[in-house]
Amino acid sequence: EHVLAILAGHPAEPGRKLEAFALLNALTALFAHNERAAADTDTKRQTAYLGHVVAAGTHPYITATVAALGGSTPADQFDETIRRTLTGILG
Repeated sequence: EHVLAILAGHPAEPGRKLEAFALLNALTALFAHNERAAADTDTKRQTAYLGHVVAAGTHPYITATVAALGGSTPADQFDETIRRTLTGILG
C-alpha cells in the first residue's frame, strides 16, 4: 500500500508499478543475503583470492572492473542498484 501510494502520481502503468515493487523486494532480499554471507569463511577466502588475482595483474578485465568499483560500500551499491532498477522499470 505504501509503495503504491508513493507511486500514485507516477505516470507508469499499474503493472509496471507492481513490477517495481516486486524488484525492490527481491533486490532488498538479495543484498541482505549477500551481506549475511560476507561473514562466511568461504566468502572471505573468495575475496582474498580475488585480491590476489587483481594484484597479480594477469586478468586485466577483472582488475579494471574491481578498480572501477573504487571504495563503494554495499550501501552505496544498494542505493545505486535500486535507483537504476526503478528508473529502468518506471522510466
